[in-house]
Amino acid sequence: MLGDARLVAGVGEAVEGRLPRRVVGDVVLDVEGSGHDIIVAVRGHARHPKFLGFRPAQPPYDDRVSRTTFLEGIRRSLDHIDDDRTLRRHVVEQLRRTVPFDAFAWLLTDPDTTVGTAPLAEVPCLDRLSHAVALRYTSGRRWTVDLPGVPYRPVRPGSAFAHFLAAYGTYDVVSIAFADRFGWWAFLDLWREGGRFSVGDCELIALLAEPVATALRKSQAATFSLGDNGLPPAPSGQAVLLLGPDLTVRGQTPQAESDLRALLPTEESRSPVPAAAYNVAAQLLASEARIDTTLRW
Repeated sequence: MLGDARLVAGVGEAVEGRLPRRVVGDVVLDVEGSGHDIIVAVRGHARHPKFLGFRPAQPPYDDRVSRTTFLEGIRRSLDHIDDDRTLRRHVVEQLRRTVPFDAFAWLLTDPDTTVGTAPLAEVPCLDRLSHAVALRYTSGRRWTVDLPGVPYRPVRPGSAFAHFLAAYGTYDVVSIAFADRFGWWAFLDLWREGGRFSVGDCELIALLAEPVATALRKSQAATFSLGDNGLPPAPSGQAVLLLGPDLTVRGQTPQAESDLRALLPTEESRSPVPAAAYNVAAQLLASEARIDTTLRW
C-alpha cells in the first residue's frame, strides 16, 4: 500500500478534478458525490474498501446557481441576437460557467429532414472530422430517437463511435435536441473528459430546450429574405461536391466553395470545411445501411 502522503495527494487530485476513478500505484480511488460531500472509496489489497468523506472547497456544480438564475442568464444571452452563430456562442459561454465541458459540437438541422447543417464546434478530432461525422450518424444514437429537450448519451458503449472517441481521451458525451411544433432546429453534443455529467448537470442542460429552440427558429426565419420581385435570390451556379466512401472530397464545382463558406464562415486564407456535405452524406450512409430509417429519401 502507498505511503500516506502520496495517498492523500491522489485523493486530493481525484476530488479536485471530480474524477470518477483515479489509480495511484496499487490503489484505486473511486469518487462519488453525495450532496455537498464527496465519498472516496480507497480500494487496494484489502478485502473491503475504506470510505473517506471529503467536503470540497466549492459546492458541486449543480448547486452553484439556482435553476432560476441559470435560466435568466440563458435568456439574457439570447436577447436581441439574430445571427445563429453568435447566438450559439453566447449560450455555450453562459452554459460553460455552470456546467463545465471540454468540447462541444452544435449543429443546426433542417427542420423537416432533421439532417445537420451548419456546425459550431470545438472538438479534438478535427483531423478526422469526416469520420467523426459519419460515426455520429451510423454508430451514435440519433438526436431524434428521444424526446427533444431531454438530455441523453449518444455514444453507445463498445460501439465504433466509442472506440473512435477513446483515441482522443475518456469522454462522457451528453446531447440535447432543440425542437418545437414547427420542426427540429439543432442538436448540441457536450463532451466532458475524465468525468461524467451528473443528474443535476443534465437538469440544467434541459432548461435550454424551450428558449433556445424558439430563438433558433426565429434566427432561421430571418434568413429567408426575398428579392425585389418577392422571390428568393437565384443562385449564381450549381454547387456540387463528390465524396468518396470515407467522405473525403474528391471533386467539386467552382460554386461549391462560396456556398460552403456561406454555410460555415472561414478565413479567406483557408478552404471552407464541407461540414454540411459530410452530414448529408453521413445520413445517406445511415439510410442505405438501414441503421437509421427515419427519413424517406
